[in-house]
Amino acid sequence: MEYLIVLIFVLIASIAFAILALYTLVILFYTKVPFVRTPNRVIAMVLDEANIKPGENVYDLGCGDARFLIEVEKRTGANTFGFEIAPWAYFLARLNIKLKKSKTVLYHKNFYKQDLSGADVVFCFLMDSVMPKVQAKLEQDLKPGARVISFAFAIKAWQPAKIIDSKKFHPRASKIYIYQR
Repeated sequence: MEYLIVLIFVLIASIAFAILALYTLVILFYTKVPFVRTPNRVIAMVLDEANIKPGENVYDLGCGDARFLIEVEKRTGANTFGFEIAPWAYFLARLNIKLKKSKTVLYHKNFYKQDLSGADVVFCFLMDSVMPKVQAKLEQDLKPGARVISFAFAIKAWQPAKIIDSKKFHPRASKIYIYQR
């Protein structure tokens, strides 16, 4: 009897894992952006350069595990909001927010379909292939004066107010682009 219970549990766990894996692949195909963590040194550099103030609203588009937002909230007192559609990354973000006792608001939603007009600062670490669509969304939603920080991938049609070269910390590191709307 115990063997049967263990077998049923393993079967249910395997099916659940397969469904989650399939859903993750569908999301990856749909978003065209894999889950890649923002390096800690990049988070620190952004916080040193972005001049985020207490009470500002900081949005992270595709926030992954929410480490960036948690650190922003901790170091600046800003209000932080994350959008993550990938189930595994969303689960990690929920866990990190809970463990760090963060007030970060997390949405399991597609940011393209959300109103981003409340953002004072937008952070993104996406892919070059999606940046034109991100640009259009930001141009549609952001208020004048909002700042956009993009790690690794430029918004090619915009002129950055500042470019931070993080290669001094790591030879394969990418640039950080800061834009002012």
